Amino acid sequence: MGDFISNLTISTVIIAILVLAVILFIRRIFGKEKGFSLTLMLMIVICVAGFLYLDSEDMGKMTLSEFYEMIFPPDIPSSYSYQKEEGQHQGRPFTRYVFNKPMPRLTLVMDKTGKHFRMKNVKPLNRVLSYIGLPEVDEGRPELAAITGRNSDVYSYQWDNYKGGGTLLVERTICDESVELGTPHCLSAITHYR
Repeated sequence: MGDFISNLTISTVIIAILVLAVILFIRRIFGKEKGFSLTLMLMIVICVAGFLYLDSEDMGKMTLSEFYEMIFPPDIPSSYSYQKEEGQHQGRPFTRYVFNKPMPRLTLVMDKTGKHFRMKNVKPLNRVLSYIGLPEVDEGRPELAAITGRNSDVYSYQWDNYKGGGTLLVERTICDESVELGTPHCLSAITHYR
């Protein structure tokens, strides 16, 4: 239930409030009291104005968990604990960064199928990439399993033609922390294939 609520968009919530206010307004007019409610009318006008404003902005597509993080930003650590491994895989050199607890947090959104997560907001990832000295990514990606259909690609995100040259593979995990809103996802490893 918490994931359902945290994945609702702000526009959906405003429409639900608007529908509820209209129902209460109609009930008030045609009910026993037969009175005009200025409060409900004002609430309807505010909801319509808010919906029209959000519909013209990107904020309307923002989920409640993203809105919560915007209003109450999480504590951002100034450093990350990780191990750096270097090696070769099928003739390609790679550098792998494996993160220790507490791992960096990621912001993910459930895709339309309800099976996979999409990395929509890349700011948390870019913060970590800057910290470890790698170039930032420009845009989010769907979970690799949503593209390949393989179960082994669950929890992975891949950027081909990465700015730093080669391929960037990001792996996530579920954080151990207890939170009230949504499921926390953390960055477990970054692999840069050159």
